[in-house]
Amino acid sequence: MFRNILLLIVISCVFAACQKKTVAPEVSPPAQSPATDEPIHSLAREAAEKISQILHEAGISRIQITLQNHDLLPPNAFAYLENSLTAQLAAHQISKGSSDWEVTGDLSKQLDRLTLSFSIFKQHQQISIGSVSIPDDEKLRNTLAQFGEPEEQHDHAVHREMPVPTPLVELAEIPLDVTEHCEGKNCSLLLLYSNKLVERNWQTGTERAIAVPYSTQPSRAPSGKILLLDHLIFVMTNNLAAPLVLDEKLNPAKATLPSRFPAPRPGLNTYFLADGEFYDYQELSSGGLAVINAQDRLEIADHGKLVSTAEQKVGGSLCVSLPYIYVSAATLPDQVKDSILKFAYENGVLQAQESRTFDGNIYDIAITDLNRDNRQEMLVTLRNERGIFIEVHEPF
Repeated sequence: MFRNILLLIVISCVFAACQKKTVAPEVSPPAQSPATDEPIHSLAREAAEKISQILHEAGISRIQITLQNHDLLPPNAFAYLENSLTAQLAAHQISKGSSDWEVTGDLSKQLDRLTLSFSIFKQHQQISIGSVSIPDDEKLRNTLAQFGEPEEQHDHAVHREMPVPTPLVELAEIPLDVTEHCEGKNCSLLLLYSNKLVERNWQTGTERAIAVPYSTQPSRAPSGKILLLDHLIFVMTNNLAAPLVLDEKLNPAKATLPSRFPAPRPGLNTYFLADGEFYDYQELSSGGLAVINAQDRLEIADHGKLVSTAEQKVGGSLCVSLPYIYVSAATLPDQVKDSILKFAYENGVLQAQESRTFDGNIYDIAITDLNRDNRQEMLVTLRNERGIFIEVHEPF
């Protein structure tokens, strides 16, 4: 009997000791430690989910990571974002370290949202791009206050080296034309719509709009172009009887569009010049024109005559950056993927070079140098299942 009682006491003590070992000590979180459901953590988690999906499909488990803050977050908050992204990727079996693969990310503010845009590279060749965002609201500001540093208002204009993030902007509607507008070393983005011209500061996201009044019955298929000529801006749409002319400050000016340029055909989404009809065009440095004709072919007219015509059909958008000409591919509006075709034009000869596929339908192509670093970027306006965006790519 005594042995049974003693054995019971020993078992009870051991069981009590084991119970005590399994109870974790209570640790109060630091007063300024952000909760896991706060905005910055959510931004890192969503980015990690998108990035890891792309890397898993490629069979990659190790990658280099580089993020740029651009002074949008306090240093401690940005460090928390970097650490959180690394931890979230680790949860998806993606580790940070030396690799031929790299993720680069840039923070920007767009449409009252804090956006983390990322690009994935393999041996310095861009493989994929994407972005995630969170509202730039009171909840985010309260979170930043936990880091003990106020969110600073920063003048990005002093940073000439600021890279152009992608996507550059998310839009509410598709613009008719997109181009850069530069005064000295300061460049902005011009977005043309059927009823307004919008100047957008690509660094801060601020905008101002200039009304483009209808002078005819509004077209059901609006089209338009922005031409920058001799320090003047000619704004043309098929809702205008004559171009709207502005000076470099976007103030009204008086001038006549040179006769060498096609004009919009009222009510239709084409341009005409003499007996020619075109979907899009751009001037060459020689004074000639690259056009997409009514038969969906890329043509070059130079020195007053037709020089060359591409064999394959193309889409309705083009961009000239000699010796190359970029055009959208001939795709249906509901196709998930679209492409940009690259042609070379030299010595009167037009030759197809290569193509690149994009996720969405392409509506505009522009070659710019917004940050004036002497490195051009390609702006691609497209619409996909996520929305309408202007993406930034390296010209290929």
